[in-house]
Amino acid sequence: ASAQRGDQKLFEAALKQGVEQLDRFEPRDISMTVWACATIGFCAPELTDFARESSRRLNEFNPQEISNVAWAFAKLELLDENLLQAIEEAALPKLLDFAPQGLANLAWSYATLSAPSPRLFQGVSEAALPLLHEFRPQELSNLAWAFAALGVDDQELMRAIGSTSVTKIEGFSLQGLANLAWSLSALNVSESEPFEAIAEELASKLKSMSLTELSPASCPGEAVHITGTLWALNFAGELDGLAAELAREAARPVLLRMGAILDASASTVKLRPASLLTLAAELPRGQEGDPWVELDLPDRLVLHKPSGWEVDDAVQLAVGRPLSGYLRSLLPEHQWPIVSDVGHQFGFLHRLDVPSSGLILAAKTYEAFYDLQLQLSTGGIFRDYVVLCHGWVPPETTEVSARIQFTPEDTPELSGWRVSESRSSPGNGRKGAPSKVQREGRPSKTMLKVLAHLERAGRSYSLVGIRISTGRRHQIRAHTAHIGHPTVSDFKYTNATQFQADSQWCPRNFLHRYRLAFQDRTGSTREALAALPPELAAVLQQLEAPVADRASAEVLRSWRNGAGLRDWDEYRAID
Repeated sequence: ASAQRGDQKLFEAALKQGVEQLDRFEPRDISMTVWACATIGFCAPELTDFARESSRRLNEFNPQEISNVAWAFAKLELLDENLLQAIEEAALPKLLDFAPQGLANLAWSYATLSAPSPRLFQGVSEAALPLLHEFRPQELSNLAWAFAALGVDDQELMRAIGSTSVTKIEGFSLQGLANLAWSLSALNVSESEPFEAIAEELASKLKSMSLTELSPASCPGEAVHITGTLWALNFAGELDGLAAELAREAARPVLLRMGAILDASASTVKLRPASLLTLAAELPRGQEGDPWVELDLPDRLVLHKPSGWEVDDAVQLAVGRPLSGYLRSLLPEHQWPIVSDVGHQFGFLHRLDVPSSGLILAAKTYEAFYDLQLQLSTGGIFRDYVVLCHGWVPPETTEVSARIQFTPEDTPELSGWRVSESRSSPGNGRKGAPSKVQREGRPSKTMLKVLAHLERAGRSYSLVGIRISTGRRHQIRAHTAHIGHPTVSDFKYTNATQFQADSQWCPRNFLHRYRLAFQDRTGSTREALAALPPELAAVLQQLEAPVADRASAEVLRSWRNGAGLRDWDEYRAID
């Protein structure tokens, strides 16, 4: 396990020899071999033989060896359902003999592989509760994260983890704080004490951080942990307290300094392949259907994305034309290196589904990127949408809070293994399957205001104003479908018959982000507005309000005339 990547030929040879002698391996030999592979990130076909042998003999393994095997295959993100079943059966009768690290690693492994196991997690909870005082900070955060990631709502355990963590909070790393805060907020733990302790410790760590010792290599990861912790505090409704406010104030200079370090360092730039980088020069400009700049500031800008373009924030494209190519046509990468940095999403702060249209916020510099990430994490960026849904949404429907899980439609395989969903990136070039509302998903919140009830050809529709608190893939479309009112002309969230009928009069998905509000680098509020594109404006011309519904008629008239663009807070839902 101490081998470097340059020594992998020797490592490969040793692993192949090991396969030939597997029948002579003791359980400790097997567990240490797969642990070593995972430690250096070495993935090879021979591991299938080790998995098969482990599955056959796991009853002979002691608790440490069982947790090593589970951790290793999870670390390599290789999912073998037979092995997981064998681990569960072998671990359950021995859970009371597991050390805290073993319990945490076991739960972490199943969560990393997105593999729910109710019996195992119940057993882990029962074994861990009386031992929590023995758990180290990292083990507490890993255990909490595992339960939250799989949506296992064990309030007794989570409250106990929260209270125990308070007594050990100074030992948590930035990543540990982020994982703990996310876990408690994701499972709606109501006690404020753990959140206050997390905020105080974050502020303390940030104030004592030596900004002169920050390096380009460490900045991105540390920034994710800082903003992730603040996001969790905000999601939990714990951002208004004094401790959280101090943490937010302490975070800004640190994040800006990190951005400045990256701006000054060309070594952090992760360029795309040349064949894709040249795409920007080939894009037609000024033609109908192309993006345009809605608001241009010295270090950030707002683009208008037409339907059919993709906010490509990963290495490969999925289905749409790359918006990053258009951005590079405006901002030469030698002057604005972030536009070619896949690790920083090419400067994009958020996504917008390919069929949808509307405003996209992008940073020109790393410093601006981290400033905007701080705003996004603490609820300072406002994203407002107008959506046409099937049916009359009840006016009293004001919020959808349901966890969303996104998985690719096709899952890649490696030598007979199914690669875990966490390793299979949504931007991996595969057509994405619909997102699903399910327990194992990520916490998601959508706020709604029913602006108008409308009719066409004997069918009912709702014009809905939406603001999102989270930004999950397909969030609005998944949430509206979840409540029984999918968006019009949505091929992913309606059946084929409905989609074909919709397409006869609505040429594409009726979802448009019409407003963005954020702060510029001086702290002044900026707002960008985008009227409905012509194809959606034409759809509204085909709709009418019910005869006696004056409120809906007025709203429809306003949006038809292009006068409906307002702050979401200013709208009133119909009675």
